[in-house]
Amino acid sequence: MPEAHVPPVTDLPPIRYPPDASTVPWLEQGTEEMAEDRLVDAAGCAVMMRWETPLMEAHADFVCAESRGKVLNVGHGMGIVDAAISRHSPRLHVICEAHPSVQRRAAMFATRCKGGGGVGGGGEGGGGRASSSEQRCVVVRGRWQSADVQAELESLGPFDGVFFDTYEETVEDFLALLLRLLRPGGRFSFCNMYQPHDAVRHVAYSAYLQARLAPLGLSCCFERLELRVPPETWRGLRLNYWPHASYLLPRCRRVDGLLWSAKHWACRSATRDSCAGRTGAAPTLALAWERCEALFWGDG
Repeated sequence: MPEAHVPPVTDLPPIRYPPDASTVPWLEQGTEEMAEDRLVDAAGCAVMMRWETPLMEAHADFVCAESRGKVLNVGHGMGIVDAAISRHSPRLHVICEAHPSVQRRAAMFATRCKGGGGVGGGGEGGGGRASSSEQRCVVVRGRWQSADVQAELESLGPFDGVFFDTYEETVEDFLALLLRLLRPGGRFSFCNMYQPHDAVRHVAYSAYLQARLAPLGLSCCFERLELRVPPETWRGLRLNYWPHASYLLPRCRRVDGLLWSAKHWACRSATRDSCAGRTGAAPTLALAWERCEALFWGDG
């Protein structure tokens, strides 16, 4: 009898689509391995890992900056970001999850939030600051692409903060729905681990997403976070999905028409003041950029 084929541990890009008929997409897998430090799919690839905790906490800090608002998280995973969101005590905390077994853990998480026990740092276990009795946590089950799920999310919104982190999908596909869910002035962030095995490609794709968001009325900048992931973290997995010592965290704001107009005139005023005393002088592109960059592209 031939020996079973065991996929080697490699540094190749992650499997995003089934490589052969024997591998099924993540959402069609009925079971998954959930350990203390990792969530792994049937192909031996990590869906999420505990080392991401400081990144998820930073995402939550940004999207929850509007005090006691409504916050949506798309993709529960190991519950790390939802635990961080819960500690901000939003008035409404909505979790959208598509995977059946992860849905069950998300439901248990929501029950603990409603029970007033709070959720501790780093994921689904542990104690922590008690949740406010006014806080609600709701789990919406199903794929965010479903018309029924979209209708339910819209009925719960609009949201003050939205975070997107799903597996085998891209944030670009989510943008049309985002515009129906995020209020003007609201905050948006997403797990930014696209094109992970080439640093230049990753930076270029991040810049592309920034440009993609701008015409939709979403200003976006990136905060660079330093991190250290020990090599042994990847032991037993098929690949290392984040080989870098830093991370670009997206900080996006939805700018409504009135606010955009106000920023335009503030920029014009600041540029005009810089030209004062120079007869007939028109602002140069460099000067306009210097005066306007923080107004238009800062995180506010």
